[in-house]
Amino acid sequence: RARLKGRGAGSRVTLVSQATMPGVGGGSSGPRQVVRALERRGIRFLGGQAVQAVAADHVVLADGRTLASHITLWATGASAHPLGRDSGLPVSDAGWIETSATLEVVGCTDLFAAGDCAVLADGPRVPRAGVYAVRAGPVLIHNLLEAREPSARIPFRPQSTFLALLDTGDGGAVATRGGGSAEGRWLGHLKRWIDERFMARFQVLDARGGLRPAFEAGMPPMAEEMVCGGCAAKLADAPLRRALAALPPPPADPDVVAGVHAADDVAVLRHAGGVLVQSVDAFPAFTDDPWLVGRVAAVNALNDVYAKGAVPRFALAIVEVPQRHGSSVLEAALAGVRQELDRAGVSLVGGHTTVGDGLRVGLSVTGVPAPGRELWPTRGARAGDRLVLSRALGSGVVLHADMAGRAPGGWVTRLHDHLTCSNRAAVEALAPLAVHAATDVTGFGLARHLLTMLPSTGAEAELWLPALPLLDGVATLLAAGERSSFHEQNRIVGAQLQVAPQVRRDPLREVVFDPQTAGGMLVALPESQAEAAVAALRQVGCDDAAVVGVVGEWDGASRVHVVAGPARPPSTAAEAGTDSPGGTRRSG
Repeated sequence: RARLKGRGAGSRVTLVSQATMPGVGGGSSGPRQVVRALERRGIRFLGGQAVQAVAADHVVLADGRTLASHITLWATGASAHPLGRDSGLPVSDAGWIETSATLEVVGCTDLFAAGDCAVLADGPRVPRAGVYAVRAGPVLIHNLLEAREPSARIPFRPQSTFLALLDTGDGGAVATRGGGSAEGRWLGHLKRWIDERFMARFQVLDARGGLRPAFEAGMPPMAEEMVCGGCAAKLADAPLRRALAALPPPPADPDVVAGVHAADDVAVLRHAGGVLVQSVDAFPAFTDDPWLVGRVAAVNALNDVYAKGAVPRFALAIVEVPQRHGSSVLEAALAGVRQELDRAGVSLVGGHTTVGDGLRVGLSVTGVPAPGRELWPTRGARAGDRLVLSRALGSGVVLHADMAGRAPGGWVTRLHDHLTCSNRAAVEALAPLAVHAATDVTGFGLARHLLTMLPSTGAEAELWLPALPLLDGVATLLAAGERSSFHEQNRIVGAQLQVAPQVRRDPLREVVFDPQTAGGMLVALPESQAEAAVAALRQVGCDDAAVVGVVGEWDGASRVHVVAGPARPPSTAAEAGTDSPGGTRRSG
């Protein structure tokens, strides 16, 4: 009625109900209070009337009367879903699943039901109101997660009454509680205050993507260190190199083609007249969904083998699970691992489990060279090569923001799609081309991975900042000062890196140090094949693929230069996507 009145429509509204009076609380006074409120607003209440039929322009009542209608709206109460009856579980006469006071389904010790699908077998019988479902939540969580033994479970005791506030559409409300009722504008203000305060508990970000004040107190500041999951949780490059350098040289082994000394993500071993490519990778959970963690861990480990242009064949898993709920977490994590391995045609042939503080998933992957194809070198970029990146950057900073409650759901959804996309298709797309050097971009970030592609002498690289593709939200987060916990350890300082004056104040330059999880491929190939590489990558779904830099002759100074770059990099920039105000291409 309020909506129609606000649009200037002079309409009559009739409320037809099979119940004689509105089904509200407040004893006998509540229904009368609601009927009076309806009448004062020109709404006719027809109680005790069943509807026999509804046509396009009228409603037929059970007594044969016809009501003209331009708009007919149905409003129903809660009813039991057929799932209850079809399941074979014990149900009430109305079809609700019956539970004990601890919310366990009657006769099923480890099966629980709560909310509008269930009813307490031994009472009390309460209305189908959301307040009871909300209040049952903490009891359900305790009994599901904390009380493994039935004797430790706690009962749900529904409150005997509750305050119901019916919005009258004109700023007021009708209130019912127990045996009393009231109406007034002050009750409308009370309803809005209660509703908005409740919903604010679930609204982390405002319309502009900033943190809402209600959450500010509970969220760590951006400057405060937060240990990230994924590939952002690893030892920095410098202490890793120091630890490896402190070891004595390994015994000579003619079957080790590339071992620790190669400083690569994989080892290459001779075996039975051929070679094997082996890799191991692991990281702690970055989300509380173990299935998703398992999927991303598998993709991340497979990508190390794909980065050599090889074909992964077998995998071993090592999973650390929390002390509590370890079995269910392990099951979900391995289901995620298997989903990605099965998709890639890789056999999970064994593994090992441990118990610790949280979930960590790792895999050792064994691969073989693709038939008729040489393995791609890591350190083989040549002067004149173009650098092609297959997928967008910024997973580290978005993961960090998500852990701190600062990433909107759309950004996180896009990120999860990115993390579960392996480099298999990219490798196949690039296979016909002359790839001089290749790596996947992971925990050490774009700049450090690029360094590994350059020979020790003779070559330097230039990264074109405006050409770097970014995940959704990365530009906003970097400009706001958000950084992954491993970001600073990736920073290259001193003579190895030079930032051009034009981009020195641009916060987007920080993306070259952002630690990536399950990142894309970075390859160096001849300039004449750069456009073909980008086109081939986009053909297989790598929509963010772009030429992002060039390899040049080393002048003895810096090895990596971050520059503004050409306005139109030779990757058909017009097709690359939209430009942000700063000129940086964004994915999505």
